[in-house]
Amino acid sequence: MFRDLEVERAQKHLNDTYGHHSWFTRLTVDGQTGWSTMFALTRALQHELGISAKSDSFGPTTMSTLTSKVGSLTTTNAASHRAITALAQCGLWCKGYKGGATFGSFSPDVATGIMEMKADMGLPPTASLAPKTFKSLLTMDAYKRVGSGTTAIRDIQKWMNSRYHSRQDFFIVPCDGIFSRDVQRGLMLALQYEVDMVDGVANGNFGPGTQAGIKRKGLVSSGSRDTTRSFVRLFQAALTFNGYEAPFDGVFGDSTAAVVRSFQSFAELSTTGAGDFRTWASLLVSTGDTSRPGTAADASTVLTPATAALLKAHGYNTVGRYLSVAAKRIAPGELDVIVDAGLKVFPIFQEWNNAPGYFTEAAGYGQAVAAVKRARNLGFTAGTTIFFAVDYDATATEIPALIIPYFRGIARGVASSRLVQYRVGIYGTRNVCSQVSEAGLAASSFVSGMSTGYSGNLGFPLPNNWAYDQVLEYKLTSGATSLELDKDIASSRADPVGREQVLPTPTIGAEGSPRSFDESYFWQYTEWSHQVELGAGNRLFGMHINDVVLHELHRNSYWDIKWQAFTPIVLGSDNAATYAEITRARQAIARTSHLLSIPSYPHFDTPHFAASCRGILSWGKPRSTRAVGWADLGGWGLDLVQAWNDYVEASRAGYPHDAETWMSTRIGADQKDIDSLQDPGDMKLNRSNGFSREDLNADIDAQLVAYRLIDTPDRPLPDVIRKIRTASLEQPSWRRETFLTERFGSSNTSTEIEACIDNLFTSQKFWIDYPVGQFLNVRRPIESELAQISRGFISLSGILSIDD
Repeated sequence: MFRDLEVERAQKHLNDTYGHHSWFTRLTVDGQTGWSTMFALTRALQHELGISAKSDSFGPTTMSTLTSKVGSLTTTNAASHRAITALAQCGLWCKGYKGGATFGSFSPDVATGIMEMKADMGLPPTASLAPKTFKSLLTMDAYKRVGSGTTAIRDIQKWMNSRYHSRQDFFIVPCDGIFSRDVQRGLMLALQYEVDMVDGVANGNFGPGTQAGIKRKGLVSSGSRDTTRSFVRLFQAALTFNGYEAPFDGVFGDSTAAVVRSFQSFAELSTTGAGDFRTWASLLVSTGDTSRPGTAADASTVLTPATAALLKAHGYNTVGRYLSVAAKRIAPGELDVIVDAGLKVFPIFQEWNNAPGYFTEAAGYGQAVAAVKRARNLGFTAGTTIFFAVDYDATATEIPALIIPYFRGIARGVASSRLVQYRVGIYGTRNVCSQVSEAGLAASSFVSGMSTGYSGNLGFPLPNNWAYDQVLEYKLTSGATSLELDKDIASSRADPVGREQVLPTPTIGAEGSPRSFDESYFWQYTEWSHQVELGAGNRLFGMHINDVVLHELHRNSYWDIKWQAFTPIVLGSDNAATYAEITRARQAIARTSHLLSIPSYPHFDTPHFAASCRGILSWGKPRSTRAVGWADLGGWGLDLVQAWNDYVEASRAGYPHDAETWMSTRIGADQKDIDSLQDPGDMKLNRSNGFSREDLNADIDAQLVAYRLIDTPDRPLPDVIRKIRTASLEQPSWRRETFLTERFGSSNTSTEIEACIDNLFTSQKFWIDYPVGQFLNVRRPIESELAQISRGFISLSGILSIDD
């Protein structure tokens, strides 16, 4: 690291001269200019001025005392203030200017150093050090272009110093070519001076007086030209500071108008090409003009049909809602309320996150995992942007130390959702949003522009990827309906989601009655799927992850040699590698599945469903509606064989009815329904049911799910189950009718079913005949009985709804 010998000399002088005082912290003599050296110089100056209360800040007391006791330091009075002259020399060395050879001597080199520095500041290059210039000497401000600084900004900075340095509250701004908080304040003060605010009133704030002054005197447009006032130059400066470089000549010509239109388009303003008030406001303050219409909002309370309609009626078309924090989070079914009102939505995730201590890489990972699971449960589909909040004024040092690592964790956590991939957005100040986005860790920014006093919003332009800008908190009211909200300006880059990107939530309850929302069942599948995704290798796709979930759900109940044959592993193109990764994924979920709840609802055998579904996925759909394959044997086929076994045994015991009656009253029936049957003569029959309601529900859902996964193999299993659940609750007969239609070609005729059942019981193909024979404990049905079985099967009397 470079060591500046002159800076070392200054540090040694400070230690030697003031190191014995309790108010002084000895410096590390390293030749590096830093705030510790500047603070030491400030305290030393206060000591020499006789100020008892020392401070790192060069505040009003230091300024007034320096003015009254020294005034401008020159060759004339330097001999009377040798110690202060020595401190000025140290400051010059730390700034990179000549400071002479002898401490306390205002030599020609000192004079040259002061003149060069003042020229770099844009001030008249005289050999005098006025109190304001002395104050600037004891800062870390640079007066030469540095790093990413631009010549255009530096020229403006020098001009501002030249024009306004004599005003009471205008202090020398840096001339480093970089737009910063101090430069922003200087610009605001300059504008206040131009609208005739007097010293002591001008304060650098964008208050009512400043706004009124701009509207009254500061509006500029094509043809405007600076004369005694400099509104055009200040407007051109504001454009350049915001990343839209304009000519800095005080003439509002075609070139300036073109730059204005470009900025207005970026900031979602009317592209007038003129310096109207709203354009001024957007250039000067992070909220812009808070009265401008907003088409987006964010709210921390659950939206009802009434409040959603209220938003829509007042011109809003997008609303941000929270995935997290119980009191603020999206409620069950709320997304349906939002999209049904014609609104779109963007999700926000915030678990406190309002102080530095919340931001670590581990916290980012954990919060992102929680966010993606919650988003999937709520029905947000792939491509949705989730905005993760940084809800405090993170400093320039905290952003790389805390916020960037936090978003690295966010990136890993979001990537853990393999089957539903979301985009990462950020909520925070302009500076936070820009730095995280430039690091490649956020695709979209939601700017907390409403926090106008945050350092991260002062002296920073809007991020290039801004999607929403939060500008005003207020209460929207119409009659008895009201809603607390934040008004947001939406950019053309915003990508809220609507009905097409949000899966509906299954609704329970008759039409006209209060609605409740059924979520827990498919939410449990989301937990299972995500847990498998965490342990899945890169070669595994959606079809493999779905298969691993289903395998684990039936492993403890259906995994003997027969079921292993029915449900082999489904492989990809790289069979050996894929097999190994599937095996590892199975082992991983087996170690953690005890922590997860088995998805279930009444009258449903989940392991049976999972095994049957995997059988269909393994062997595919039948080649025709009449054909029977192994996929059928793992589901309804062998269950029907068992029902035939039960019928024949009942007939031997005296059951007087035909197979159709038996099948229609037993297939899909509850045990309580079977127990209530009154057979003629009160015959004591075997009351067990080999094709129960639980079995039939499992068989039907296995086919419905598997057929959809065959059509779209990488579709997430929870989403398919959610769709089926939604459809079946909206129309109770949907499951039965869809099952029969998709498998047999029709839901109301027995022709295809009879042919298929005939093949089931009479096929001579070994792979069908052998397993059927293994399950048959009785004779095979004759032709007339096959027709009876098919008619009984098609009625499916107990399976109109899973919830009746």
